[in-house]
Amino acid sequence: MRNKKYLFASLITISLLVCSLVYGQEESEPVFSGRLLVKFQSDFPDWYPELIAMAFEMPVKDAIAEMGTLDLETPLPGYTELYAWMLEHLPGVEYAEPDVYFKPQIFIPNDPSSQPGNTGAWYLWRIGMPAAWLHTWGSPNVIIALLDTGVNPHPDLEGKLVPGWNFYDNTTNPTDVYGHGTLMAGIIAANTNNGIGIASVGTNCRLMPLRISDNAGNGGLGNAVRALVWAANRGAKVAVCNYEMYLSQSVRDAARYFTERGGIVIMPSGNSGGIASYSDNPYVLVVGATNQQDQVPSFVSRGTFLDLAAPGVDIGCTLHTGNYGSVTGTCPAAAVVGGVAGLIYSANPRLTPQQVEQILESTADDIGTPGWDAHSGWGRVNAYRAVVRARGLARDSIPPALAFISPTLNATVSGMVNITLNASDNVGIKELQVYIDNQLFEARERPPFTFRWDTVRVPNGVHTLSAVAMDWEGNRRTVSIPVTVSNAADTTPPTIRILSPTEGAQVSGTVAVLVEARDNQRVARVELYVNGQRVTLTTIAPFTLYWNTRDLAPGTYTLQCRAYDSAGNVGVSAPVTVRR
Repeated sequence: MRNKKYLFASLITISLLVCSLVYGQEESEPVFSGRLLVKFQSDFPDWYPELIAMAFEMPVKDAIAEMGTLDLETPLPGYTELYAWMLEHLPGVEYAEPDVYFKPQIFIPNDPSSQPGNTGAWYLWRIGMPAAWLHTWGSPNVIIALLDTGVNPHPDLEGKLVPGWNFYDNTTNPTDVYGHGTLMAGIIAANTNNGIGIASVGTNCRLMPLRISDNAGNGGLGNAVRALVWAANRGAKVAVCNYEMYLSQSVRDAARYFTERGGIVIMPSGNSGGIASYSDNPYVLVVGATNQQDQVPSFVSRGTFLDLAAPGVDIGCTLHTGNYGSVTGTCPAAAVVGGVAGLIYSANPRLTPQQVEQILESTADDIGTPGWDAHSGWGRVNAYRAVVRARGLARDSIPPALAFISPTLNATVSGMVNITLNASDNVGIKELQVYIDNQLFEARERPPFTFRWDTVRVPNGVHTLSAVAMDWEGNRRTVSIPVTVSNAADTTPPTIRILSPTEGAQVSGTVAVLVEARDNQRVARVELYVNGQRVTLTTIAPFTLYWNTRDLAPGTYTLQCRAYDSAGNVGVSAPVTVRR
C-alpha cells in the first residue's frame, strides 16, 4: 500500500507537468476525438489502470474486456497525441493511441454513371461471378459485418439485415447518417435475380450493420474496436471495415480477436495515392482498387501493406435514398472482396480465416509483376476460382469452343463487315478478343460476339482475322482465318453543311457549331475554320465543334467546316457569317 501511495504521488506530479507543458503550447485545430485507447500488460495488478486514469484525470469511458483495453477521455482534447506518448512511456502500458476518426475512403463521380438507374455491373463479369454462381449463391448462415456509417432500408436489401448496433450513439439504431454504408451494403449482399436494381457479390449472405462513424461520416478507432469484438461474439464470419485503420494497434488487436473466432477482417488501402512502406497487418486483408482495364488508378494507396486488389471504379450500388448509383474508391473494392469471402465461407464453412485469405490470394488474377507486388498485391480477386478452390473441386482444364460464323474462310469482303463468332465453354466465357493482323481490334466480356469492321481502313489484299476466347480458369482457344479485302477506290468526298449557328446570328461565349456530315463510306473527322484559320476538330459523330469567342473583338466572323473520309477525300461546307 505504501508503494502504491508513492506511485500515485509520482503520477500526479507527471500529470501536472504535462498540463503545464500543453497549456504553454500554441493552440492547434483539433483533429482527434479527445479519447485514448490504452492497453495494459496483463502481469500488472488490477488497480494499476484505474490509478493511471486517476492520476491523469482521464475518466474511463469504456472498458473492452475482451481486448484488455480502456477507452479514456483526455482532459485536453487537442493534445491526445501528447497524452498517448506519455502513457506509452509508463511501466505496464503496452500501447496508447489516440481514438482518431477516419474519413471514408470513397469517391462519388459527378457524371451520368453515378445517377440512379445505372447498374455498373461490369465488375461482376470481370471477377467471374456468373461462373461462381454455378457453385454457390452464398448462404444466409454467413453473416458479413459492415463497419461503416450505418445502413438504411432499401428495396434491394429487404430481408438481408440482421440486428446491428450504433457504436457512436450506443443504441440499437444503425441508420445511415452519411450515405456511405448503404452504398457498400448493396455491393456486398443486395438481393440478386429479383428483377430490380443491382446484383451483388455475396448475394444470399446476410449483413450486420454496425455504425462506427460520427454524423459527418468519420469512423472512430474505438468504435471499430468495439464493433469487431461485438460482431465476433455474435458469429460474424467476415468484417468489412471501410476505413483506413489497418495501422492502428488497437484495431490490430481487435482484428486478431475476430480472426481467432473464425472470421476474416477486410479494409480498403485508402485513396491518398502514392506508395508507402508500412508494416503488414497479419490480421487484416488490405485491398486496393482496379479499373475496367485491370489497371490500378492513381488514387489508390499502395505499398508493402497491400494484400489484394478488386474492381473499385464505377461499381453499381444502392443509395441511402432508396435509389441506385455507382461509386468509385478502395471502399467498394473492399466490399467486393468481402462479398467473395462470404461466398468462400458459404461454399466451405469449415475453412479457417487463414485458409480463406490464402484462397483469395492464390486464386487472384495476377495483373502486375509476377507474384506479389506493391500495386495490386497478389492480384485482382477472382470469385469463380476462389469458390472452386473452397469446394475442393478439380481445376477446369477444358478450353472454350470457338468458331467464326462470318466472314468465312478465304472470304472476300469490302465496306463495313460484321465479324461474328460463336463461343461457348463448360464454365463460361470470361472474354473474347478479336485481332486483325495480330493487332487487337476489340474485346468483349459478354455476348453478342459481333464486331463491326470498317475494311476501308486497311489496304486491299489478304488480312488475318484472329479470335481468342478465355474462360474464368484461364483456359484459351485461338482461331484464325484469312480474308481478302477488296474495296473500290473511293473518290467521292463527304457532304457537309453547318446547321447551327445560322447566317447572321449573334454569338457570344462558347459557341456550339453543329454540322451534318455524310459519306458513302465513313466520315473520319470534321474541322472548323474561322476566317480561314482552323480552330478545332472532332472525330465523334454527331459532329459538334466548340468555338470560344470570349477573347475575340466585336465584329463579323466567317465559319466554314471541312469533312474528311478514310480515303482522304474532303468536303467543304458553305460559309456562314456570324456577328460577335
